Amino acid sequence: MIKFENVVKEYKLKKDKAVTALKGISFEIEKGDICFYLGPNGAGKSTTIKLLLGILKPDDGKILINNNELKKKYKKEYLKRIGISIGNKSHLIWDIPVIESLKLVGKLYKVPEKVSDERIKYMAEKLNITHVLNKPAKFLSLGERVKSDMICALIHEPEIVYLDEPTIGVDILSKEIIFEFIKEHNEKNKTTFFITTHDISWVEKVNTKLILIDKGKKIYSGEVEKLKQNYKIPESFMIEFDKKIDINNFLDFKDKFLEFKTSDNKISFVSNNHNVHIEFINYCFKNYNVVRINEMTNKKLEDIIISITKKESEKYGQF
Repeated sequence: MIKFENVVKEYKLKKDKAVTALKGISFEIEKGDICFYLGPNGAGKSTTIKLLLGILKPDDGKILINNNELKKKYKKEYLKRIGISIGNKSHLIWDIPVIESLKLVGKLYKVPEKVSDERIKYMAEKLNITHVLNKPAKFLSLGERVKSDMICALIHEPEIVYLDEPTIGVDILSKEIIFEFIKEHNEKNKTTFFITTHDISWVEKVNTKLILIDKGKKIYSGEVEKLKQNYKIPESFMIEFDKKIDINNFLDFKDKFLEFKTSDNKISFVSNNHNVHIEFINYCFKNYNVVRINEMTNKKLEDIIISITKKESEKYGQF
């Protein structure tokens, strides 16, 4: 459905200088995917969104939507079939009731009035904002405004929805409601969602597609769970014995670990080699009375992403 083929985008600066925001990025998103597009500030996320919306044109490479290149001839039809919600910008008219803004968006997309009213009612109930529909937008909380903008983006039942930092500054409960709403809408309508976010807690809740970029380069594309399973980060363990131990009995293993500490009847160690720490644990069980063993590593997606991004920064340097 969405395909980037070696897309390059440069921003011209003064004195014939340029910054390359995207450096030959390629990825593919299938119909019905929920795709999270992650990266630090300056990675190229906003540039990607602007390219997908047709605001910018690539300097090289192709952008294909349903096998159609995103050019003027196709763009008008394409824009009718997408929804957009940008976290720090609103579709709502500030001084009129929210429901009037929503109805106006429905009319712009030529949604029949009865159908529009039904969709507004249904989505407002799901998002728990029925009580604010008759309030002017200027009196809404941030969470209520974001939910209302979500209805604007979906009222015409688009094939693709682009959400750019949709929950920035939103409270935890509202984030949860919005996320569950997106999942349900995706399952019911097979809508494709392309979401840029810094909120990794969202990404961890569903085994969906993740694209990770940094400094204009793609550094991962695939399922969230596969990244967590395949990417190795150091693992920490603590072994407790039934009595005080002599560190001299463990010298053969000490240098094999990133960290190795003893304290009375305990050993704590950090390993980046699964086979070595399994060998050591087996050795301990075979030769000593082990009271307990605790794995202290929580393999969080955030830690993995930070680790990958750090390695890429060291590899490619700054712009």
